[in-house]
Amino acid sequence: MFSRFRNWGPRRWGAAAVGAVFAVYLAATCNSADPTSACPTPEPGTEAYEFIETARANAGFPLLYPCYLPNGQSLESTAVIGEPGRQAASFVWRGPFDFTIRQSQFPPAAVPDPSGVSRRSLDLFPNVRADLVERNDGSGDAMYHLFWQQNDIYYELQAFGPAQQQRIILRIARSLQ
Repeated sequence: MFSRFRNWGPRRWGAAAVGAVFAVYLAATCNSADPTSACPTPEPGTEAYEFIETARANAGFPLLYPCYLPNGQSLESTAVIGEPGRQAASFVWRGPFDFTIRQSQFPPAAVPDPSGVSRRSLDLFPNVRADLVERNDGSGDAMYHLFWQQNDIYYELQAFGPAQQQRIILRIARSLQ
């Protein structure tokens, strides 16, 4: 496999070493001006920003916000219910499809799956399993319900609207920060 490198002279090995050092330097020092490299959140002074700040002030635990949202989604409302130690917070988005992210200090109520859904368990993060319930009957609208527990907080992502690819639902969940 490495026989083609056997006949390399000192110049080629030197150039390869310089290239490798340069690549490591770029990876360690480069900053991007690309706004997608940061976690985009609503701008201060906007209604969405006020929703988030109010929810964070009222919650007795840290609330996460998704760094990835599909185009056309806007934060419609937030709510925090319950007493400290047993609170739940919901963020509701409207757009091409509607979805809600619920974060709580207690597990969601156990309800039976509606008919016609599929359920599967998957690795959402290392050492974090999630359950994905999906109903996509071909009518053009689909329902997704993803739930998991991480760091003693229970999370749910519920989405309804035009059929999305599962990877988009998972990408939203994985982008919570």
